[in-house]
Amino acid sequence: MRTGRSLNQRSTGLRLVHALLFELCTLLVCLPVISTWLQISLYKALMTDIGFALFAVIYAYGFNWAYDRLFPLPATRPEQAGR
Repeated sequence: MRTGRSLNQRSTGLRLVHALLFELCTLLVCLPVISTWLQISLYKALMTDIGFALFAVIYAYGFNWAYDRLFPLPATRPEQAGR
């Protein structure tokens, strides 16, 4: 879906959705590994992983925002977006 906006003009909501979906997938993959490795229950592993995930969501959002501000992509006209 093309909106005619450059990538550095993503909305706050879209950035938040991207960060949360990334962390949800990471949580689902890492939870059994953390539980097995540390020999703790899935509940304790979940609580541990949630702490890490909250930090990572905040970090990912801030990193992507800063990157888009420091290295903006050149704006394109809508008729050039299909190329």
